[in-house]
Amino acid sequence: MRKKMLVVLMVGLVSAFTLTACGGDSKKSDKSEKAEEKKEDKKSADEDADEEDVDDADEEDADDSEGSDDEALAENLEKAEAVVEQGGLNVFYAGVTEDENTKMLCSFSAENSFGIVEFFNTETDESGSWVGELTDNGDDSYTVSDTNNGTSLTFSVVVTDGAYVLTMGELGNAVVTEIEQDEFVACIAAVETGAEPQF
Repeated sequence: MRKKMLVVLMVGLVSAFTLTACGGDSKKSDKSEKAEEKKEDKKSADEDADEEDVDDADEEDADDSEGSDDEALAENLEKAEAVVEQGGLNVFYAGVTEDENTKMLCSFSAENSFGIVEFFNTETDESGSWVGELTDNGDDSYTVSDTNNGTSLTFSVVVTDGAYVLTMGELGNAVVTEIEQDEFVACIAAVETGAEPQF
């Protein structure tokens, strides 16, 4: 901005000295040209100032947005860690459902009394979850009953080639593999913040 202003001022000064050196009958036209140049210089300076104001406003908005996203993610990380700790969760899984756009996260306590199952559609950004009591129905079938909304999800589990195939009735099937607790917490927090989890 300063460079532009200096260039504009230098052009104005050089023009002024050149025009006054002409003298004679061209004084009136020189004055009108000077006035015109001053108007153009002022207009150019005003446009530059307006552009700088818009750029500054855009940068401030971006900074505010990034700050609020970072705060939300940090808050959701704390919440996810608290749920893992309170639920006594110690095994963590991530995978994908049959439609390949829906990612799945699940975790269960050591004694299979508490569980989390969460889905996230990467195309629509929609998510859904069940968090609450886990019931062992026998025959490798389990039900997670959500504490908040009273709904439940029943699924059966089959182990194959180091992965787990979950059959969930109307929701179809999913294949999940074991992940670390930190990865699980980060993914849950990302889903809750509205970002696509990386797993």
